[in-house]
Amino acid sequence: MLRVRPASAGVWSRHCVGSAPLGRRRHPLGSRRKQKGRPRMGTTTPGGASRAHDPNSARVETSRHREETTRRHAPTRRRRTLSAFIAVFGRGLIAVGGIAVLFAGFEVWGTNILEARAQHALRRDFAAQVEAPRPPTAKESGSPRRASPRVAIPTPGEAVARIQIPSIGVDRIVIEGVGVGELRQGPGHYPGTAFPGGVGNVGIAGHRTTYGAPFSRLDELVTGSPIDLQTAEGLFHYRVTGIRVVPPGQVDVLAPTSAPTLTLTTCNPRFSSRERLVVTATLHGTPPAVVRDTRPAETSAGADVRAAPTRRTDDTSTSPGALVIAGFPAAAVATAWWLVVRRWRNWPARVAGLLPFLVALVPFFVGLERALPANF
Repeated sequence: MLRVRPASAGVWSRHCVGSAPLGRRRHPLGSRRKQKGRPRMGTTTPGGASRAHDPNSARVETSRHREETTRRHAPTRRRRTLSAFIAVFGRGLIAVGGIAVLFAGFEVWGTNILEARAQHALRRDFAAQVEAPRPPTAKESGSPRRASPRVAIPTPGEAVARIQIPSIGVDRIVIEGVGVGELRQGPGHYPGTAFPGGVGNVGIAGHRTTYGAPFSRLDELVTGSPIDLQTAEGLFHYRVTGIRVVPPGQVDVLAPTSAPTLTLTTCNPRFSSRERLVVTATLHGTPPAVVRDTRPAETSAGADVRAAPTRRTDDTSTSPGALVIAGFPAAAVATAWWLVVRRWRNWPARVAGLLPFLVALVPFFVGLERALPANF
């Protein structure tokens, strides 16, 4: 007897009734394969007794089958557990490595944005100082006595001068103080050293790799390179006289001098604070009659200046608790991002959380940078 396959199936075929469809073959021993060493249910044992209707034998057979299955799959389960642990551990290492790379990028480029914002505010303050009325000089007041050269000492964080080095493209507002917080805003004036334009040694420090890196190209200066310092008292022109490298603890480079000089310090080599690069310059031209003198009495008398470049003079360091709080928003955004990616496994979901995560990392990176040792 022949059977014709319906046309709706899409293929016309002829085969005998009772035979298997084309493409599907039955196992020679039936739909269930025999297991080696195990007689099939309903067969006769070597002793001749039938076990087809023995419930105890069926339970023993089932228990033995479960034990064999458990023993056979136990190594596979252990391997799966180990593989899952290795996968989670590897992903954790990848995440930590990625965050470390992002932090390195923040140190090199992200801190420049923070320094630029601080410089914008300092420029407004400095412009107000320049436009403010100045004390009259002896010539302007008509008095035969010279006007007092001592004015109020600027407080830490106050804009005190504007430094310009045309040959290396430096144009920054100098802030009072060389602490970690002050140098994040721009070059810092060493407290206890002379004020620009006055008699004595003017000390200014600046970063070379982070926070705008104002002194990144300080090693490119040569003898005779011009350096201009502008204050509320006027514009002063210095010329470079020497460049040298000294150990970090050598603070005599900031010792008082009898002539109007300028000393610039930064780290050396780049990306390291192992040494200090020192540039010295002398004043060209006659300083005005009124120049603020910020040196304390003991420094003016010749005492040493103990302001090491790596000294932390502020309390802006981050505690471990504050660092954890700063990292909580980034952890929350990362968790939400992970859940979204697990729910919608596509590229838009993976990319959508990148920008919020980077924004949430900024407070954590700022706190982590403050927790690290200070360097130039």
